[in-house]
Amino acid sequence: MKFSIAATLFSLAASAYAQTTATTPSTGGISVVHPTNGIEWKAGTTQTVTWNIVDAAQASTIEKITLRGGASNNLTIAYIIDNTQFDASKGKYEWAIDPKTETAVSYSVEVTTNSGSSFSPYFSIIGAAPGTTDNSKLGVQPGDEKKSSSSASADNAEKSNGADNESAASTLKLGALVGTVVAGTAVALF
Repeated sequence: MKFSIAATLFSLAASAYAQTTATTPSTGGISVVHPTNGIEWKAGTTQTVTWNIVDAAQASTIEKITLRGGASNNLTIAYIIDNTQFDASKGKYEWAIDPKTETAVSYSVEVTTNSGSSFSPYFSIIGAAPGTTDNSKLGVQPGDEKKSSSSASADNAEKSNGADNESAASTLKLGALVGTVVAGTAVALF
């Protein structure tokens, strides 16, 4: 019960935060439409990232999909989701979210085409407790063969004993995660 209350507060805070943040206009010939404001995904699940083709001449190939986080004027790379090329006209990507992805309310998916990038609006991921995982160690790593995080997630899942997720779940169950909205900004207390 405490988990569902904390998750609800977290979701409301994320939604309020996302609605106060400007989104990046479409570039690279596409516009990312999902995830969108107020969406909350759970680490360890598979979700669909979708986009619309705005200019087919500019968007023939998806080059890379990246999870980013932080302030809208300084989105940093959390990790590369996939760096294999595929046809942009597909309009979607099935993403197996790494189970060790940290909980945050300010994530954005960047979809890079052969001519530029487009970003999703902010959304939330409920996962590992903040500070327990180095997101930069997840997904596709520099020097790796080109592959998707779906295969990277499978590799990580084989190595994981689930302790990080159990720890995060315990933290949430204890009510340590409280979302509040202060002057239009989401604040998570841990």
